[in-house]
Amino acid sequence: MQLGSLLEDFTAKKAGEGIRALVAMTPQRAHVLRDGKLVDALAEEVTVGETLRVLPRETIPVDGTILEGKTTIDQFVITGKSLPVEKKAGDPVRSGTVNQYGSFSMCAAKTCRDSSLQRMIRLAEKAESEKAPIVHLADRWATWLVWIALASAFLTWIITGTFLRAVTVLVVFCPCAFVLATLTAMMAGIGNAAKHGVLVRSGDALERLSRARPSPSTRPAH
Repeated sequence: MQLGSLLEDFTAKKAGEGIRALVAMTPQRAHVLRDGKLVDALAEEVTVGETLRVLPRETIPVDGTILEGKTTIDQFVITGKSLPVEKKAGDPVRSGTVNQYGSFSMCAAKTCRDSSLQRMIRLAEKAESEKAPIVHLADRWATWLVWIALASAFLTWIITGTFLRAVTVLVVFCPCAFVLATLTAMMAGIGNAAKHGVLVRSGDALERLSRARPSPSTRPAH
């Protein structure tokens, strides 16, 4: 059970590192056109409708639409795809993505707080604090099983007078495998989904996904 707790703490730590990495990617400054002049401002001060200028190798501060210019954007932080995507006037761009080569002007469609990157951070923070219902159920049953295992081992010792038999009952009865199996299954499920390009944000989402069934209209005809 202690090993299961350590695995859970390790998973939470990795999730925390991912959140900190996302926070580090949050752009702090933006080049904003105000009163006909390009000024350097805090990204959180940008309002909807303002015109921004993004230079090569800069991180896009807010979600918006390109007004003028042509470039390629590294969208790995949002889509997970490593190949840059070409963008031109009229195309949408997202906060946290990186402008590769050309400079362009854009119109802010959302504030920094409502950007795609900030939504990802909030989802990650929420997922970190969530447990799947089956994990809660396993924890609750494991607590009762521990006391039952201790009581059974103690009664075996009293009845037989053999301490070794009591230890045998305790080892066989202890629900450590029950707790470990639940956590390991969740970690393996999320990992396998990621290998197929499906990002599952929490154990709760994975459990709900297991109950998903195709609608009659999408089932293949026999």
